Amino acid sequence: MKGLIIVDGCDGTGKTTLAKAICERFNGIYMHNTYRWPTKMPLYHTAALHRALKLAKTRLVVIDRLWMSEAIYAEVYRGGSPWPHMGRMIDRIVRKHAGLYILTLSPEGHKERFDKLKTEREEMYDNVEAVRIRYDELFHGGFALHDRDYAQQLSVHGMKHRHDVIGYRLDVEGTNIPQFLNFVEGALMERQMNQYEPALHLHTKNFAGHLGDADTIIVGDQTNSKMRALEWPWYDIGNSSLFLSECLHDLHFDETRAVYINANSGNGGLYIGDCLRHSPYMKLVVLGQLAFDTVKHLRMDRTAVRCMHPSAAKRFNKRDEFMQELKGALK
Repeated sequence: MKGLIIVDGCDGTGKTTLAKAICERFNGIYMHNTYRWPTKMPLYHTAALHRALKLAKTRLVVIDRLWMSEAIYAEVYRGGSPWPHMGRMIDRIVRKHAGLYILTLSPEGHKERFDKLKTEREEMYDNVEAVRIRYDELFHGGFALHDRDYAQQLSVHGMKHRHDVIGYRLDVEGTNIPQFLNFVEGALMERQMNQYEPALHLHTKNFAGHLGDADTIIVGDQTNSKMRALEWPWYDIGNSSLFLSECLHDLHFDETRAVYINANSGNGGLYIGDCLRHSPYMKLVVLGQLAFDTVKHLRMDRTAVRCMHPSAAKRFNKRDEFMQELKGALK
């Protein structure tokens, strides 16, 4: 089996044990991310994800901690992450490669289990009760304070409704690991079968999101990535990519609804056309005149809605106007 699985959760919930059990069962590669470079977490997680995707061409790769950990631990212990929209951007790429999330939730007796673990190994934090609660809310919903970052916004309704998210409890699913791993295998294969096939290839850079879930294509002009020249659509912790993510956040936009393609980057027109043939009633939200000109030239503009480009909205202080256009186009 090949592909990508992200296992995330609070300390003491069986996360690492589960991740290694998946690797053992499916001959997978285990990758563990830590709070290694506090001032460069976007670069660190981007590099880790890029390496994982290279390996996932031929093997299953299981990542132990990714953007959820950065968001939740920063919220609880450090007053919030400096990169509140990092998770939204990474999520698009995980979904592009039909990745599967497994959230390890708190079992009965979690506090006692964690206290015992502290005597057996070094733990970064003495008390993780607030973290435990936040992960449970991220899965089940019920978070009602505010939505500063992507993880908080997802926690309002919970991620359990998403097709790419599985919950795991040590005292429930953990009592029959072989059966749970069979379920994981089936879920990952289903994600891959329902994705736009070219998106699963590493060389297909100009695509993000999962076509099997989406009802909207967000079309940009061309990539101008500063993130190590990865050229993923709208992936940059700055500039117009960050501006667009901030606006989507303020609109409470559901990332599962969209795929992202740049009309004037590699195979953009081909990918847009393929997606529309696959799902003829998808909305086309086109950002900027140059992208719209290409869509029109390819005769795919009949149902397209044009908005100003985020870079123009940012440069000319037209955020409110851009938000209104985007809101109308996405509804």
